[in-house]
Amino acid sequence: MSELRDVKISGSGTIAGGEYNIVKISGSGKIDGDVRCKIIGISGSASIDGYIYTDELKISGSCKIIGDTKCEIGKVSGSATIEGNMSGKEIRISGGTKIAGSMNFNTIQISGSLTAGGDVEGENVIINGACKVDGLINGENIDIKLDGKSWSKELGGEKITISRGETYSLLKIFSKALRRGSFVCESIEGNEIDIEYTESSVVRGKNINIGAGCKIAKVEYYDTLDIHEDAEVGEKIKL
Repeated sequence: MSELRDVKISGSGTIAGGEYNIVKISGSGKIDGDVRCKIIGISGSASIDGYIYTDELKISGSCKIIGDTKCEIGKVSGSATIEGNMSGKEIRISGGTKIAGSMNFNTIQISGSLTAGGDVEGENVIINGACKVDGLINGENIDIKLDGKSWSKELGGEKITISRGETYSLLKIFSKALRRGSFVCESIEGNEIDIEYTESSVVRGKNINIGAGCKIAKVEYYDTLDIHEDAEVGEKIKL
């Protein structure tokens, strides 16, 4: 059996889908069909008219993928649009990423903005920026540092932390007077919950800290409940 070959597009060009060793696209390139490879590296502008299955995914610049994307390790910077689902072991995203479907990785680290049409699930979900998730955000450890308006339908995990990000640049301070972050969802459920500037109909958990800027219609707790003087909480129920 022959070894898989490497393919490369420099400038402008198109390659057919198939099985490869290493795929590199720089400039403006297109893959016409599904692709399986060990490594795919995309810089500049690229479009993939199919799914990607790879050990290592590197995207910088602008990329659009029509199908599902599966990668063991992924790093995305710039702008990426995924028309399907994303899954694998570890994904690190900076810039702006839009996913029509769901995202499922062991570790998810977002810096910038994430838009997802489905669920976002992982053992560790770390978001530093803004997120718009139409489904559930679920993980063992969820840490969201807000910079802008964010929302999800539901939020569930072992340990959940929501706070305002502190990495504001001088440009943001003076030009936008600190663009403040907030998080809105229908329900939050976990064991250890520590949130601020969050609006939710229901928060349910073991130990709950409701911080500044929160508006919570109902809190259900098992052990402890602390409420900041600047928070608005309606019904409080000890389970």
